Amino acid sequence: MIKNTSHTKNWIESFRENPEYNKTDPTLIEKMIMALTLLEQLVVNNLGFIFKGGTSLMLLLKNANRFSIDIDISTEHSREEIENVLGKIVESPLFTRYELDGKRSYKGKLPKAHYKFYYNSKISTVKENILANYVLLDIVFEKAVYPVVNKAEINTKWLDTEEPFYKITTPSVDSILGDKLTAFAPNTTGVPYNSNKEIEIIKQLFDIAVLINFVSNIEMVNSSFLNTVKKEIEYRSLDIDGSAVLDDVFQTALMMAKREKNIGEDKLKFLEIQRGIRNLYNFIISNHFRIEEAIEASAKSAWFAMKLKNSNYSPIELNNPKIDLAKLHIENKDYQFLNKLKKANKPAFYYWYKCLEEIGYLK
Repeated sequence: MIKNTSHTKNWIESFRENPEYNKTDPTLIEKMIMALTLLEQLVVNNLGFIFKGGTSLMLLLKNANRFSIDIDISTEHSREEIENVLGKIVESPLFTRYELDGKRSYKGKLPKAHYKFYYNSKISTVKENILANYVLLDIVFEKAVYPVVNKAEINTKWLDTEEPFYKITTPSVDSILGDKLTAFAPNTTGVPYNSNKEIEIIKQLFDIAVLINFVSNIEMVNSSFLNTVKKEIEYRSLDIDGSAVLDDVFQTALMMAKREKNIGEDKLKFLEIQRGIRNLYNFIISNHFRIEEAIEASAKSAWFAMKLKNSNYSPIELNNPKIDLAKLHIENKDYQFLNKLKKANKPAFYYWYKCLEEIGYLK
């Protein structure tokens, strides 16, 4: 369980003593701790749910490299049952109150609810006016369609914990990846353009690229994708199929690879992608995620999407610096511009080569 010391200023600021985190905004660390605290309180109060989304990766991967400060769950409980639990949570000293986002909750084809949980911050920074002292609870009211779910302990290096550890039910890595592939498709089922959610588009891309590294069963990823994309298409009343969504991943990645050479509507989309990358900066725990890393991540995602489209479940061949790229060349005139990546962004070139090889577009 999470110890009270996790919520103290000393604990939160202690991470900045590590050179890896010395530039990290402690307000974000506190938000993530409070999000995981909210998660534990849902378990303590016996709510049945599936924990999904970016924050779940903090528990599944242990070394997840992105701060995530929202709690995303799916449940079959009623609103009355949910709010009964939420009321109990704010009776504790951990949170001061909760607030429903009435404009976006309990409406539309897909019943969703969005709640803010406020807390008294132990940290004071110059960014306190930007990052308000609350964490979000996002709920989807549906039966989970993940092919595989696992139990995970609420235990991470960001928390001071002790046994017994509370456990939550979360989709497997393969299941989450299949879900997230539908979210990085901004022209179809994904986070859309022109919605002031450009950072959300990039969060999905970042997570997909990380999750691909941990895939154990591509066929299971495909099963999760098909289950999720069917729902998302129905909710949006779209006249498409899953292949169109995978093509969207491909085309979005291709647009990113063109960078400033995009024209017309794609130029505006690329500018939005750039804003999302810049806005994600503070949420990256270590290393960088600049446009070069984003182009690599999108190429990797496009390649994986095309493997799914072709029902190719053969083992993944991740980029390896030992691979001699000099022997690889894209002859297809429509994609020859990608050859420039061979010098500027070798991993991105490798994934584009594999992607075009997968769909027979090399020549």
